[in-house]
Amino acid sequence: MAIGSVGCSHRGSEPRVVDGVTYGVTTVPFRNRWWHFYERGLSWAAGGFIAEAEADFRRCLALRLTDSRRARTYGMHFVQCFAHRELGAVLVQRGALAEAESELRTSMEQEPSAKAEYLLRRIAERRAAPVVGADPVAAPPIATIASERVPATVAEPMPATLTIDAVEAVATELDQVDSGPQVWITGRVVGPGDVGLWYRAPDGRTQRIVLDASGGFRARVPAETVCVLGTGSSPGAVDIAIPRVALADVVLAGPVLRLEGDETDRVLYGPRVWIRYDAEAAAGLRRLVVSEAEAEAVLFSADISGLRAAGIIPIELDAGERNLRFAVTDAQDRRMVIERSVTVRHPAAQQRKLRATALDLPLQSPRVTAMRPGDDANLLAAIVRDGRFRFVDRRADDVLARELQLVDAGYVDQTTAARAGARLDCRYVVAGTMTRGAADAECFLRLIHCGSGRVIATADAYAEALDPAREREFFAASAGRLRQAFPVIEGQAALADGDVTLGVGERDGVVDLMRFHLLVGEGDGGGVAPSATVEVRKRSASSSRARVIVGSPPASAKAVSE
Repeated sequence: MAIGSVGCSHRGSEPRVVDGVTYGVTTVPFRNRWWHFYERGLSWAAGGFIAEAEADFRRCLALRLTDSRRARTYGMHFVQCFAHRELGAVLVQRGALAEAESELRTSMEQEPSAKAEYLLRRIAERRAAPVVGADPVAAPPIATIASERVPATVAEPMPATLTIDAVEAVATELDQVDSGPQVWITGRVVGPGDVGLWYRAPDGRTQRIVLDASGGFRARVPAETVCVLGTGSSPGAVDIAIPRVALADVVLAGPVLRLEGDETDRVLYGPRVWIRYDAEAAAGLRRLVVSEAEAEAVLFSADISGLRAAGIIPIELDAGERNLRFAVTDAQDRRMVIERSVTVRHPAAQQRKLRATALDLPLQSPRVTAMRPGDDANLLAAIVRDGRFRFVDRRADDVLARELQLVDAGYVDQTTAARAGARLDCRYVVAGTMTRGAADAECFLRLIHCGSGRVIATADAYAEALDPAREREFFAASAGRLRQAFPVIEGQAALADGDVTLGVGERDGVVDLMRFHLLVGEGDGGGVAPSATVEVRKRSASSSRARVIVGSPPASAKAVSE
């Protein structure tokens, strides 16, 4: 990462070096702009400096109130800004769940994202009652240990005093998933204006604790940890032991599994479908299995480990009604099971010449370290292999570079993307944003309609602790989920009042402005020219109305989407 000039607008803003990596930096000279605070906050968060990240995100939000994937900085420069979401993420780590939920919901209202959705599910699960699995016996209840109030006053050889008023065991194991058993500590620091408080975890990691205006604090920390007083941005050398709370009697809760979407029946297009999941287990995760509920035929099985895991499940499914069973097992062989009913349809046979033409734009990133050199090529290869579109060569037009000047600014807006696609006679543009954190990755794709500049479909893939050996699988999931959001659909069409009525609708995956080719006759999927092409202008759950774009529609025909 290039290190720019870093402002000293608040205590603790000086960069820190950990294992040869510098955190708390920006790629341009720091000038107290909202995008400078946002970028530096991301850098702090990547290094685990939660207090510093929180301070910068709050300063960013004091200057800019909304999350956006295309936030204008100056002139024609755009960046991605998720200050509400990223503040929510660090608040979750700090244990301030109520404020974290408020920030994440604000982010979802302003600019939906997979990461915000994922964090909101984690918060909801932490507050939920113990989960009963599919086994006859419910998972053991989550234990709550009474607070142990043990005042302990310690003075360092400096004009500051730390008083620990109370130490409490964290009430639920789901609050301990991130880093093992934890405790709440409550107290106060009395000292000079630049005094600071840190905790040192058993693994040696040092993290600052946020103090209020009067020096008070309430923080969630690992159970076997110590406090450290210091001044400015540096902790001191004297460790202060936190009074112990007995955790031996805590009964670990069973595993928790969450799947995207609601529980209602929906249409998925196979034979391979992709479903996002995340799982937690205080005792440690062991295995994730997907099977047919009736036949117990295993469709997917993977060993998972750690206290938390998330990712995309690829499943091969035959067409028809399917009742799927998702089961996660922890290290104590306890299970949680979720059943989902889905309707699986295989995509229609599609002539290559009738596929929608599309332009793939280079991936964008909100900051320098948010991508790896091979990310763009890997995603393009995955989308091309998927065969959903006919891609044009984005190097075919010398003028394209001028049309895409915003690439260098960190974001391609919808109007610019649509104009670039239209120049190459494309129907759609696929634009994506790739973000990598310290131990996760998110790919967000937009399908932009060149004629109107509208985003008509979005898809995302999110994975925690992405194994480098599974990079290709992650990008294949990104491409697959785009196909799920914009599938190849087949249905019947009938002429009515000058428009064409299609026997497929929102439940089947129809989106606004989707085009269908009307095919008549035997072998109509194998090289027969369409009698007409229509474009969707109105949708319901099970049907759509379309206007004629070209040709003469027959009284009835088979319709296959572009």
